[in-house]
Amino acid sequence: MNESCILFQNDKGTVVLLDLARSIEEAQVPSRQLQDNAGPHGTLKRRLVSAKPPPITPFPTPEPKGYRGLSLPTTSASAQVAELMTLAAVESALEEIKLSYKGPWCLPRVLKPPQERGPVHRQLVEEEDGCLKEDDCSSALRTGEDDSQHVTQNSSISPSSSGQDGVVQSSVVVPSVMAATAEDPLPSAIITSPYFIPEGSHYLQGSISSQIPAFLSTAPPVFDLIVLDPPWPNRSAKRKRKARDDSPGGYHTADGLDSITRLLSEIPVSSHLSKDGGLVAVWVTNAPRFTDLLRSPTNGIFHRWGVESVGEWTWLKVTSHGEPITPLESSWRRPWERLLIARRRGSPIKQPIQNKVIISVPDVHSRKPNLRSLFENLLPTEYQALEVFARNLTAGWWAWGDQCLEFQHRKYWTTTTPGRLMMNS
Repeated sequence: MNESCILFQNDKGTVVLLDLARSIEEAQVPSRQLQDNAGPHGTLKRRLVSAKPPPITPFPTPEPKGYRGLSLPTTSASAQVAELMTLAAVESALEEIKLSYKGPWCLPRVLKPPQERGPVHRQLVEEEDGCLKEDDCSSALRTGEDDSQHVTQNSSISPSSSGQDGVVQSSVVVPSVMAATAEDPLPSAIITSPYFIPEGSHYLQGSISSQIPAFLSTAPPVFDLIVLDPPWPNRSAKRKRKARDDSPGGYHTADGLDSITRLLSEIPVSSHLSKDGGLVAVWVTNAPRFTDLLRSPTNGIFHRWGVESVGEWTWLKVTSHGEPITPLESSWRRPWERLLIARRRGSPIKQPIQNKVIISVPDVHSRKPNLRSLFENLLPTEYQALEVFARNLTAGWWAWGDQCLEFQHRKYWTTTTPGRLMMNS
């Protein structure tokens, strides 16, 4: 039987141990298939490929350059209280899971054989928000084929007026709007694609501003859930991008606070969020100014979107032995990221949002756990979901962003053909 991505969850649902790679693998198939299928690996036709094994020891935390002998940056009293509350929550979660769970901290991962991995190095970068990031530079992976739907690079898809999700127009440009369904398979002319497209998924490939017309004309009128992973301004990311603009691990960030404010304000969340308890979830770094930008009661982004904060989930990153990847009380780098959850202002409260600590062993840089399995407990049976600034697709969801196909590339996937790939233990 398939092992669920949820390895442990306490009775209250406030502490979750989640396998990151399996959560993304499960997201490639509709939830109903996972629920209906009881065979060994029956629905998970593909496995996610990792460039290196999960970390077994915490990452080194050298003192950032330029700060020797200087005092730590000051933060507001409210930010300090929030930090202490998060620290207490993750300490309590770690203690509970170590007392209640005796299994592995992550499932076996599919790895390239050492002789095929090529040069792989980890560069620890200094983030201005104090959160550690990893940069993995790996050669392209060659993986096995499978019979799932995939779309050709260099094909153009547009919405169909006949009830189908998409119509192939040509084979000359990367698709900007795409949908795939079990009933409407993609034409055989484009089955040699470098990308895998999950059933029922829809994507808008491009910048926010360039894809707004397509979003307004093709997307559902309302979504029950909108998840965002904004490109928060980051000095080290800018340095890395400038040095390696062609790196597959690079990612674009906003230039500053004004830039990210304009970008988030541009997204039509208010007009497309369900008035019947619609949820918004935003990943945020540990810089207090970004939390303030979202939650400011008078001119914050949540206020502009017409939502109010109702909960917070903390993603704690640990080694394969359950140790935080950096010290919990590190002054410079915290081993967690936060997901701020908000609900449509004034909507009837159907179910309270519990704060959670989600623990997982990290994978390659910028891969976050897919939280569909946790969100579905809060959503209607037939729901619509959108992920903005996505880096991979989820079956049944919409995705929007200039890198939403990043981890759908076949170099990150395999059918685990014997002799081609190995699994760590």
